[in-house]
Amino acid sequence: MLLLARIIKSQQQWSIIPVIQMRKNGIVLKYTSRNFENSCAYSSSRSSDTTKSSSDNWTGNRKFSVLKGSDFDLSCAPAERPNLSADLNKMFRQSAVNLLEQPRDKVTQWLDSFDAVITDCDGVLWVYSNIIEGSVETMNRFKELGKKIFFCTNNSTKTRTELLEKAVFLGFSIEEDSIISTAHSAAAYLKNRNFNKKVYVIGTTGITRELDSVGIDHTPVGPDVMEGTLQQYLSQHFKPEENIGAVLIGFDEHFSFPKMTKAASYLSDPDCLFIATNTDERFPMPNLVIPGTGSFVRAIQTCAEREPLVIGKPNPGICEWLIKRNVINPARTLMIGDRCNTDVLLGYNCGFQTLLVGTGIHHLNDVAEWQSSTDPELKKLIPDVYLPKLGDLLQFM
Repeated sequence: MLLLARIIKSQQQWSIIPVIQMRKNGIVLKYTSRNFENSCAYSSSRSSDTTKSSSDNWTGNRKFSVLKGSDFDLSCAPAERPNLSADLNKMFRQSAVNLLEQPRDKVTQWLDSFDAVITDCDGVLWVYSNIIEGSVETMNRFKELGKKIFFCTNNSTKTRTELLEKAVFLGFSIEEDSIISTAHSAAAYLKNRNFNKKVYVIGTTGITRELDSVGIDHTPVGPDVMEGTLQQYLSQHFKPEENIGAVLIGFDEHFSFPKMTKAASYLSDPDCLFIATNTDERFPMPNLVIPGTGSFVRAIQTCAEREPLVIGKPNPGICEWLIKRNVINPARTLMIGDRCNTDVLLGYNCGFQTLLVGTGIHHLNDVAEWQSSTDPELKKLIPDVYLPKLGDLLQFM
């Protein structure tokens, strides 16, 4: 990702390391940071109600440190959301109103209040390879109206080029530079810190191909199954790789005990980097639940007793470069998503307007619980507006 590519040029490098996270209903809410000498990335993790920091300090505050670069000082997240117009603040800000229940003139006014659109992909635009009705037409209409559009995904299973090919095939009018992906960003991060060792990858070819594109050596991906008993595995089959300098975790349908063992063993070296593309916990489906990357990250985090650097949403670094280069104005940017603890929270952290669509993870019944809560951290998950599906917006455009 471009932000990470630029930051490493600085004389003084920083890394955001979580000191404490709060967990409510399986959702991570709080982040903090500390100076770290030799790395530069945004970090978060799922944890129990309170997690002790590496410096053994306890805090309940959500903070982000400043990344200092030779060309700029980068504040990772605004302390407060930038003010929108007074009318829009009054009408929609974190009110989760259903736009279909609003007068047409108010929806039109809302549409005129943003110039850029950042959208999640899975659960908003498509599910696997199936288009969600109206999403293509709505996103392309945004572009016809002169709004800048960006796709921002935590999905690490595809390269940015593959995501572009999929989007274009499905009918979206989008360019590669407008696609923000965690696999690409993770590779850019390693490249621009002059990483010259080998990466142990728990993930798919989406990650390894991005690493290949920047010339970084890595282990192969695919099944690594347990053979025999634990004693037999350790004595006969456990063969750790040499020169491993980073463990990088993304979605991996072949996640296994041997992979956990290897990852934790490599991470026993304090100089070995621990990186996660994202921490999405799970993907509920009819009659089953698919574990997400966050499930694998938490397993490694537990046995390695270390915190990962997390590249993806809701960490504002994933799209902070758009703000710092004045590509977008946060107050006039709309973040669209189906998951409140990644998409909507990213919007909150960056000062964007937010739209929740009901075609994915979270729904209005979830929002109602947060609205009735007295916890200010849960309040951050409340979107400005809601639609059953993105395509419902087309009638107002």
